[in-house]
This record gives sequence, C-alpha cells and structure tokens, in this order.
Amino acid sequence: TTVYQNQSIYVYTYTRNYGRQSFTTDFRNKYYMCASTSTPTSSCTQIYDYSMTNNFGGLNSEVYVRPYVKIPANTPNSAPGYRYVRVVADANNNINESVETNNTYNIRVTVYGRADLVVSAASVSNTTLDRGKAYSVSYQNSNQGNAYISTTYYTGFYLCPGAANSGCQYITNDY
Repeated sequence: TTVYQNQSIYVYTYTRNYGRQSFTTDFRNKYYMCASTSTPTSSCTQIYDYSMTNNFGGLNSEVYVRPYVKIPANTPNSAPGYRYVRVVADANNNINESVETNNTYNIRVTVYGRADLVVSAASVSNTTLDRGKAYSVSYQNSNQGNAYISTTYYTGFYLCPGAANSGCQYITNDY
C-alpha cells in the first residue's frame, strides 16, 4: 500500500476471538504509525482510537471494521520509506484474555513525502511600473517539503493593487 503524509486511508481490520468464552465487554482497538515492526508501541504515533462495542461469541467469532485514519506528517514514524500501521486490539486491556501477546498486527505501507514549493525571495528592477514597459523580475523558489521534484513546474506572475493579494491580474509565467 502506498500512502502520503496527511492522507486519510481505510484500514481494514478483523478482530477475532480465539478464546472459547463469549463476552460483551467494550474495548478499544488503537491504530498507530510506527517506524518499524520492532518500534515499541509507546514510541509510535497514535493515529486512531476505535471503540469496539460488539458482542463476541465464542471460538473464532469476529468483527470487521474499516476506520478512516490519517497518516501523520512530520514525525519520524511517518517519514518517507517503509513504515507500519500497527493495530492493537484491546489496547486498554479491558478483556481478561487467555493469551495477551497476540493482540498486535502490523501493516506495511510505503510513505511518500510531498513537495512544498515556496517563493523564498523575489525582487523587481523598479518599484514604480509603467503600463507597456518591460521589467526584470528576479526570484528564487525553494522546496520546503521532503520529496524531490522530478517534474517541470511553472511560476506564475501576477500584478496586485495592494499587499492583500486580492484583485490580482495574471501577467505571465516562467517556464
């Protein structure tokens, strides 16, 4: 699965009762973003908390849910590369289980970064402009994001009557 930071995705989850006893106690499944499968859950970034209020029957009864979770941005756990969405069943230990060590499942995802282009510097050859006359504009774009830009992009130029950036008129773009 391929995801981007700040993207919301569905995480399809089955929670199964391997025990022989049925129960009606509410519990919570928690979803985390982790840097690796060996990252302690306490070091992961929690991304969702799902309340399970279903009645579970005996052996192999299961409940299917698909929460819509958001991949966080700007955390070590969601940096570009292979990362893991960790699902922890009964995260608050509300259910007295015969085996407490099988409540975690990791889903590998590939996190892609995003570019964030900004104009970091700009100047014009003259601050008083006359209609029909050519002027020189110098500018510098910077990528503040965490992804390399391999495609062509264009910088648009506008003439605005004030500093509020409203009522602007498109002039041209730079290729």
